[in-house]
Amino acid sequence: MIQLVNIIGSLFYGTILGIFLVAFYLKKVRGRSIFIAALISEAIVIAFYCVDEFVPDVKLLPFLWLNPLGALITVGLAWLIESSGSKNDTEEITHFQDV
Repeated sequence: MIQLVNIIGSLFYGTILGIFLVAFYLKKVRGRSIFIAALISEAIVIAFYCVDEFVPDVKLLPFLWLNPLGALITVGLAWLIESSGSKNDTEEITHFQDV
């Protein structure tokens, strides 16, 4: 029972930690970027767990390592998505504020 709780926590807590880390330390990353990054990160973490659990003779990561994996992927993807996005979004917001 304790292991089941740890597995379920490992699937989701890393992504949640990544969201909080971005909110505290990367102020220029906006909500849309972090939302997309969190969805992709969660899919990757679940894929790692499923491959590790259901594919015979394949052991990628122990489930406790899914926490830092999810956090790092979330932070990295959010920063990457935000930095590769167009800069026109801020111009549109400024334009609407002037009206």
